[in-house]
Amino acid sequence: MKKHLENSIYLIGILAAAIVLTALPSLGESLKLHPDAPNVWQLFTCHLVHCTLEHLFYDALCLAVLGILLSRRELLMTLLLSAPIVSIAVLAARPELSSYCGLSGVNCALFAVFAINVARKNKPLGIAAIAGILLKTFIEIHADRTFFATSGFIPVHAAHLAGIAAGTIVCIINAIIASHNCKTNQMAYINVHS
Repeated sequence: MKKHLENSIYLIGILAAAIVLTALPSLGESLKLHPDAPNVWQLFTCHLVHCTLEHLFYDALCLAVLGILLSRRELLMTLLLSAPIVSIAVLAARPELSSYCGLSGVNCALFAVFAINVARKNKPLGIAAIAGILLKTFIEIHADRTFFATSGFIPVHAAHLAGIAAGTIVCIINAIIASHNCKTNQMAYINVHS
């Protein structure tokens, strides 16, 4: 329960910023990622800006659900790593765009972390979740549209793929940290009982 409360504080802050920036498009415009002249802060801020209320609604819903399912470390690590990874992928894959914004790539990272966590406990269910997001993304690429928010913006599928990759990287980093912590605890136990 405490995990959900701690994450709620971060999620409410992110969602409040996204709502304000969507309500004030002139402010949001400077925070979008502009591939022709990107600024470093836009690698992070572009994910808070949304083109339409529909775009914001689906991204906010996904962020809220996934955000409470992860540990605080997983949530924060995924947000901080996926934001620039997704933005850099967009810059590389779609330099012709006038601007990029939205949380869907970050949400794909959150979903990847969630699905990999599920796979550790229930392999068939986790594999189905991972296959599901990959299938969804490839169908969207083929159809050149998204499943949910469908108007007011150009879908950038590279953001979704980069998000899935970023979530996978977060899980690898967490596994390395957990392995290191386990070895450190074993060594401390051996030293105490020697």
